[in-house]
Amino acid sequence: MPSVNHVVIMGHLGRDPELKYTQSGTAVWNFAVATSRKQGDGFKTDWHNGVVWSDQAERLAEQCSKGDLVYVEGSLRYDEWEKDGVKHTKAVISAFRMLRLRGSEKKGEQRREQKQEYKPPPPETDVPF
Repeated sequence: MPSVNHVVIMGHLGRDPELKYTQSGTAVWNFAVATSRKQGDGFKTDWHNGVVWSDQAERLAEQCSKGDLVYVEGSLRYDEWEKDGVKHTKAVISAFRMLRLRGSEKKGEQRREQKQEYKPPPPETDVPF
């Protein structure tokens, strides 16, 4: 019987991109996305770690910044390591599709300030007709 390993999340980036390269020159970007869910009278934030590779990593690192709303689609894998005799496991989304849906509010305010349109002065009211 076939199995399915498919993850889809939509949330906000937790930090600015830090693009790195492997020894062979392949681009890699490790990211964290926050999602919220209702819990009791408030909301609980869950953090999801992910990785995106190659050209997509380079393109997204240029477009994205902390707080941006992103859509992530990929498969789930588990990284395991041992430190000081303690075994650790971390779930990681290996993204094959990631889209920036909306910039952060702060980034949007900066864009609005940069794109101020010319507004003519109001008409003078003391001109006789």
